Amino acid sequence: MELRTDLGRVPRGLAGLLALALAMCGGVAHAANMPTEVRASVTPMTIGYPERGSFEFRVELKAGPNGAQVGLEFQPLPWPGSSAGQPILLSLPALTGPGTIREADWPPPPPIPLPMGICGRGGYPTPYSFEADKRAWIELPPGANATATVAATVTGPPWPGTNYGVAISTFFEDDSDAERTPLAAVGPLFEGRSGVRMVMRTKLPPESRRARVTSPTTVGRTEPPLRHKPIWLRAVPAKDILGAHSWRAPGSVPLGKAMTDDRGHFELSPVPVDSPGVYVTLAHSPETRHLQTDWACGPRFTIAAPSEYRFEPSPGIGAH
Repeated sequence: MELRTDLGRVPRGLAGLLALALAMCGGVAHAANMPTEVRASVTPMTIGYPERGSFEFRVELKAGPNGAQVGLEFQPLPWPGSSAGQPILLSLPALTGPGTIREADWPPPPPIPLPMGICGRGGYPTPYSFEADKRAWIELPPGANATATVAATVTGPPWPGTNYGVAISTFFEDDSDAERTPLAAVGPLFEGRSGVRMVMRTKLPPESRRARVTSPTTVGRTEPPLRHKPIWLRAVPAKDILGAHSWRAPGSVPLGKAMTDDRGHFELSPVPVDSPGVYVTLAHSPETRHLQTDWACGPRFTIAAPSEYRFEPSPGIGAH
């Protein structure tokens, strides 16, 4: 069996074969049904956002004299430092050429409800679920050449460290417990303006102000550094938060504008918040010549009563 990869230009060291153990996968019992050649690639090799935000992962397969049976798993990489949302969304795999393809016969994972106040960036693969992987089971007739394809869509501009690639694995039994063997990590190169990651935290107000119904002091930094630019902040009810679409949610409170310093850091003082409740701090950055406009979620805070505060880190992006 021959194993090849065509990885193109992949940023930040992602390119490269993760394992050359495909021939060992599944043991001797599966050797007669393994593809004799596997090749992974991406097309086009350069992408952008919002233009040129569609591309495709391809796995070329060649069957031996007894045909081939193989499973493929495509796992998108997460946002750097993020717990929700995806840099890309994947379609179901398709097959060009002789043979059959279907979704792997595995029980779907239980949906993970989005907790109140979660704030992700980009796309969600399915409503109320973080399941983003795509799996397919492929059967090829003897001597067949076929190509499995997965379409991908970019969901947002990159932050430092973002990679729009996938990790591809194989399995040789259509079973959720089947052993996966890493095949390749492959992805395109992003060209164009990046976004701005805003990492935020809160500072507890002085004891003398604890009786006031105000937002906490918010401090943050921008990556890459956005120097001497405005950052707009808004408190959005946690029950209504789900990304940038929540900026004008009913009950949201404008917190004001903070200016970044030479290092790209910013700070915003407390402002009155009339209604008790759980809020998430949402930040918005301006568009510049070199950077796209962006947004990020910061800390979550609770105003339970005029004399009681409770501050919690946000489970979404931008918190630490």
